[in-house]
Amino acid sequence: MHNFPDTQGQGADRLKPVPPYVRRGRQYDSFVNNPGRAPATTARYSDLKGVILAAGKGTRMLPLTAKRPKPLLPVLDRPMLEHIITGVRDAGITDLLLIIAYLGEAIQEHFGDGSRFGVKITYKWQEGPAGTGAATGLAEEFVGDEPFFVCWGD
Repeated sequence: MHNFPDTQGQGADRLKPVPPYVRRGRQYDSFVNNPGRAPATTARYSDLKGVILAAGKGTRMLPLTAKRPKPLLPVLDRPMLEHIITGVRDAGITDLLLIIAYLGEAIQEHFGDGSRFGVKITYKWQEGPAGTGAATGLAEEFVGDEPFFVCWGD
């Protein structure tokens, strides 16, 4: 049994409110006390841009990734990246940048401009393996100086 506080049972009384993050007059709630749950309203997040890092080669997943990028490996009959994109969309973030590299053409072919999934997708190619920090840095022009959401595509 874990000893983390939750909202049902022992420990619920120890939860402390987390103040919202405010930048330039816009409020973004923290999910610290509500992990894994979507906000009550997604309207606050609609102005956030999302960055998804999907450039890795997936060498530890060989031979599954020999001809298919890791983000397109199926999970419950859908590519794992599709689950991520729909989850981000359901949280209210619909303007996405996908950082791609290894077999990125397959990712572009599957998702296109994103309209099929209710999002707008822009792509940025990462030249060679450079790590998470460098990949996130490729999003600088896309996000500008605004807060943004970033996650891995696998």
